[in-house]
Amino acid sequence: NSQDLNIRNLISDKDIYFQGNDGGSNFTALTLDMSNAGQATFNKGASFADHVYLADNAKLTLGGGDDGTLYSDGTNIIQTATGNLTLDVAGTITLDADNTGTIYLSDGGTNYGLFFQDSNRFFIQSQVSDADMLFRGSDAGNVFTALTLDMSAGGSASFSKDILLGDNSAARFGAGQDLAIFHD
Repeated sequence: NSQDLNIRNLISDKDIYFQGNDGGSNFTALTLDMSNAGQATFNKGASFADHVYLADNAKLTLGGGDDGTLYSDGTNIIQTATGNLTLDVAGTITLDADNTGTIYLSDGGTNYGLFFQDSNRFFIQSQVSDADMLFRGSDAGNVFTALTLDMSAGGSASFSKDILLGDNSAARFGAGQDLAIFHD
């Protein structure tokens, strides 16, 4: 067709299979599902099931406007887009950073915060000097700051409302906890 090669299954809703032989075992490398607009399933049932391999610096581009790109530069996985990235799963989302256990939060390439663990302790850390940490919520549709940690004042805490302690508890003050207010 105008010097192009067309591969076509003329039977309605019947698939196209790309098959091969690996060490004497026959397998289907790629299935194009014609009852689902040509949905591609790679290497189903093989020893490396459901993997699509791209070389370093090869890009997987998604979207009608090529607005989502995912690629590896040999060291990092890089995602670029002109819009937003949404992760929406039916189960849980796990962020697993082996080695350091550090997860960075950045904006425009500038690191502003991180999550990490050390000696079985979990840390949330601001990376911007003197930048406060705010804990916000919504009450009847009104957004408010419940707690502000003032980093320019050594982490001084300001609560927007009461501090409630349960029965048989105490608020302790000072390095030696030499002042305490008890409630029983």
